[in-house]
Amino acid sequence: MAPAYATILLLALFAVENRGFNSGSALLIALAAAMAAARELPTTSLSFALASLAGQTLGLFPGVLESGALTYTAVPLLVFFAVLGLPSHRRWFGLVAAVVLAALTTAAWFLDSTWINYLFGSQVREGSAARIALQIFLVFAAFLVLALAAWTAAYAVRRASASARAQAEVESRLERTATALEVEQDRNRISRELHDVLAHSLAVIIAQAEGLRYIHRSEPEAVDEAASVIADAARKALTETRDVLTGLQTDSQDPLEQRLAALAVQFSTSGMPVTLRPAAGLALSTSPETSHAVYRLIQESLTNAFKHGDREAGVEIFRTWTPDGLELGISSSTDTSRQPGQPLPPPGQGMRGMERRAADAGGWFTATADGGTFLVRAFLPLSAGKLELEEVGA
Repeated sequence: MAPAYATILLLALFAVENRGFNSGSALLIALAAAMAAARELPTTSLSFALASLAGQTLGLFPGVLESGALTYTAVPLLVFFAVLGLPSHRRWFGLVAAVVLAALTTAAWFLDSTWINYLFGSQVREGSAARIALQIFLVFAAFLVLALAAWTAAYAVRRASASARAQAEVESRLERTATALEVEQDRNRISRELHDVLAHSLAVIIAQAEGLRYIHRSEPEAVDEAASVIADAARKALTETRDVLTGLQTDSQDPLEQRLAALAVQFSTSGMPVTLRPAAGLALSTSPETSHAVYRLIQESLTNAFKHGDREAGVEIFRTWTPDGLELGISSSTDTSRQPGQPLPPPGQGMRGMERRAADAGGWFTATADGGTFLVRAFLPLSAGKLELEEVGA
């Protein structure tokens, strides 16, 4: 940018003042060259400009009348671009250079008697020392204001640029953090889904496979049924695992009641009776996400009861519709082999996953052991504005 402005200024003054490449244009060319390099070599450019103006006061360059008063318009532009390029710890040099440049410009003007007489006429020749001093001060003040305005403008631009860069960096970090959080949430979702799918399916497969060891001789007609259950569980686990990994909806298109009934039958045929009580209250038509959460909560509760509880005692599932949502209750018996007073194992990934599912839906989840009963309770709130009521039969 600085070289472009320097070139435009040089060509404009050449055209306006009908200049050529001669001694009268030497100072203009010197200041334009310093201005062109100000952004990349700020200290060198300011020093070169100071030397050029000092040279004019010493008579090395033609005076103001021959060099042209418009030549000095390059000074504030030079200060502006130099301050943009100066390191932060050297901005003071730009400020000092602005003051000195204004002083040298004033000196060059008043040392050129022809130019001063042209400007002030008899006011200088016949004026008192105080009047001349005031005129010098006013000229110096005018050049100083221009130089300091350029320094201030450059400083403001640098501050604005630094602020914009800082804001862009913050936004970039926030975007990276949001992306990382999204990836982590997706990873956790996949982990929960895979845990629920595989834990349930493997528990059923293991139970059926163990049963085959005892019934293949005494009840050969039951072998086909057990093998069919194993195949169906493995096939469903494979399908759901593929859907989870490819990001597809893992729920089937069957109604929730039908899927829960099939789940109850699957566990019942595996040796743990499951009683699915009719839902009480007015049922609300749920969204696919809510149905998925309900299904997974009940599935994981049944899987935990199957793995850690008293299978023969069975499990009861209660559901109650309220105006605010659905409340679940899954009651099972604890393992009879556990000694009285022996603490329950710490919550595993399945329990934490259920708690997370309920929290993601805006609800709550609890799991308590009282005597020989293990009770899981959860509540999933629903948006009344998006639901339709229908009477549930007994």
